[in-house]
Amino acid sequence: MAARKTPNNTPKRNAENRPARIGKVRDGQTGRGWQAKLYGPTSSYVAYRVSFKEASTGLWVNRRVPKGVDPDDHFDELESDLDKKVVQHSVASGERPTMRDLADRHVDYLRSKKRDAAYIRNVMNLLKVWVLSTDADLYVQNWSSEHSVEWIGRIRAAGLSAARVENLGTVLSGMRKTAHRKGKGGTRWLNPSDNPMEDVEYSRRSTERGTHRDYVQPSDRPSTDHLRSLIAEAELDGRWSWLPIQMGVGGCCGPRLAEQMGLRDVDVDFVKHELRIWTTIRWPVPSEDILVGLDLTKTKERRSVPYPKFLHKPLLALCRASLGLDAAATVAEVTEAQETLYAKHLEELDRHVMKTQRARPISPHDHLLFIDDTTGVPPTKEAYGMEFRKLRARSTWPPNIPWRNARHHAAMWWRATMITNGAPVEYTQVAAWLGNSLTTCQNHYCRNGEDSAIEARRFLDKCTTL
Repeated sequence: MAARKTPNNTPKRNAENRPARIGKVRDGQTGRGWQAKLYGPTSSYVAYRVSFKEASTGLWVNRRVPKGVDPDDHFDELESDLDKKVVQHSVASGERPTMRDLADRHVDYLRSKKRDAAYIRNVMNLLKVWVLSTDADLYVQNWSSEHSVEWIGRIRAAGLSAARVENLGTVLSGMRKTAHRKGKGGTRWLNPSDNPMEDVEYSRRSTERGTHRDYVQPSDRPSTDHLRSLIAEAELDGRWSWLPIQMGVGGCCGPRLAEQMGLRDVDVDFVKHELRIWTTIRWPVPSEDILVGLDLTKTKERRSVPYPKFLHKPLLALCRASLGLDAAATVAEVTEAQETLYAKHLEELDRHVMKTQRARPISPHDHLLFIDDTTGVPPTKEAYGMEFRKLRARSTWPPNIPWRNARHHAAMWWRATMITNGAPVEYTQVAAWLGNSLTTCQNHYCRNGEDSAIEARRFLDKCTTL
């Protein structure tokens, strides 16, 4: 049993903030240990509460000790559940659930639906900052539209984007559904006739000045000259030797950053001049106890995209080195080595990921193309972002355009360079290469109101007068 500590043994200063009990040291996802804590009542909080890290997300969670339950017994039970990794939320019989209880219940529901861990962390962060920080003890039955308007108004006043405001509104709507839904005991926390989101406006406009709200204006897309300048700077002073190749892949093949970092030597088809976008890197996967792993793509589908001629020789040299082949190995020899490696070591692993829809640890046989030599794994998005911003400052790449907008260059580049019978590649093909639906491709990458008007005029010009 965890050692008991009494508040009397703590110094008088900040005594209210000292834990009454501290649990045993546990391993954290970042390598640092942590301990569950039991806190007694304070001048600002009248109940006992426990604080611990949630296993699937790695985030700190604060929960109130139910009335009528001995705090020490509750803490001992929590320690036991943490040992078993089966901490679940519950409300004692006769207790009136609060917004903190509802938030926990909603998160439990999302986990039961196998929602992505990153999405759940985002939900928890939104609730923690904008709802629970001020109204954690608000009874669910007292939740009204005035509270919702206040929370939405607070995030707007903080200057966050319309997308972030909409995210919070969506989370609150989900919590409302959770409160209306019957629990295991057959009870509802909120009458279905009660609507605490009534007249609460949080959705973004679907269009702005005749274009989709997510459309990226041409001024926010990098040009080919911008990309060439960035690649040139990467060749001169890049942190990683493969950085020019990776930037060429990102700017002309359109994979997302996580998909770029998930590329392996077996994913390059030198016969068809294509990249197989089959896997994506995951940083980290707490629910699977994986620090870094390989997962399916964002759309859960595999796709292949063409790569330009200027990347053929650099990719070939990179794969030769990765496969341990001679620098003069032919395309046929590289292809044979790829097929042997995949059939022997990776095919079964990829099939398991497809079947379970869950990430797996990186295998020694994955041979990822873009890895940091100091860590042996691909750089995190934060480390990559720092390197990109350094090179961007030295190149002609505009300072207001982030690296993720390289996908917009790829979409436009395909339309401009891949001409068949005098016509550019179809939007349907561009969408397939980007890993998007046709509607998403048109709204986000390729079409705005002006483009539509031009297409309409061209169609009318082809019409003959009756």
